[in-house]
Amino acid sequence: MAKRQRREIDYRGVDQDLYTTIVSLKQIPTQTSDWIEQHSLALNIQYKNGASIADITEIDDIVLGDTSDLILDGWNRNRLLIADEHDLKDGSKSNTAITIIRKLRKVLLNEVNTPMREEFVDSYVMTLLRYAGFDEEPFSTELKYTSTALIGSTKIVSKTDFMVTKIDRCLLLIVEDKHPRGVSEFTDWNEHQIAGEIFCSAFHNSNLDNQPIRYPLSLYAVRIIGTKFTFYKAVITHAYMGQCHSGLLPNDDVSLVITRYPAQAERESDMSRALTAWDFCIQEDRVMILKTLESLRELWL
Repeated sequence: MAKRQRREIDYRGVDQDLYTTIVSLKQIPTQTSDWIEQHSLALNIQYKNGASIADITEIDDIVLGDTSDLILDGWNRNRLLIADEHDLKDGSKSNTAITIIRKLRKVLLNEVNTPMREEFVDSYVMTLLRYAGFDEEPFSTELKYTSTALIGSTKIVSKTDFMVTKIDRCLLLIVEDKHPRGVSEFTDWNEHQIAGEIFCSAFHNSNLDNQPIRYPLSLYAVRIIGTKFTFYKAVITHAYMGQCHSGLLPNDDVSLVITRYPAQAERESDMSRALTAWDFCIQEDRVMILKTLESLRELWL
């Protein structure tokens, strides 16, 4: 058997003058909200861009069904902002559509208010998940869901904004930020915290009693920044989980791979990056968001 190589990750932290070397899981922050790039690197968690949404949903041609009321034909950001009661109750929209429009308006108006109020985004996201069928049998949507990775004496905890479960098994993490100003390219728009939440959710699923796990294990996530959506699929192998359960950093030959879509621009030394995501305020994007949510639900039925 080949000798395990101890992998040392050197990095220079923000506002720190000294290098830190990660050689043990005990050096990983116990709260995933504190994770940054070097923690993902130490655990061999890798992001890659998907070529299409089929890399997430496993479906090439998604047909919109139950959420078709939420297409909101002709509604864009400007119309949402200036709409009045006559626009909402002209007889052409269902109560479902009117509810989403009202909640979207609050999110958009919240973007220009100080202080911003997170509950408006929470309410809009919860309503959307409920309309998409993620809070009815056999699914349940939980708020502020806590998952724990217990590795020897090391306990890593994540608290996810929303978690869709099925018989206690984590399926879909929803991570939100109330406004694009809250995150930036310098934090990779919180992707390393998402990596931590996926890591803990994988441990949660692997430790469920009387529920055998078929590997590779797939977990899904949605990042919502204001009204902008990015979808993720993580693939976790039995070998990766086994090495992490041992309390050691995973070898270079095993990794946890997370695919994102829409694709995000790669870093360039002299160029800033803009967030690439589907915007629920743009009708074409809204249709794709709804189709993707429906296809994920069908995947788990």
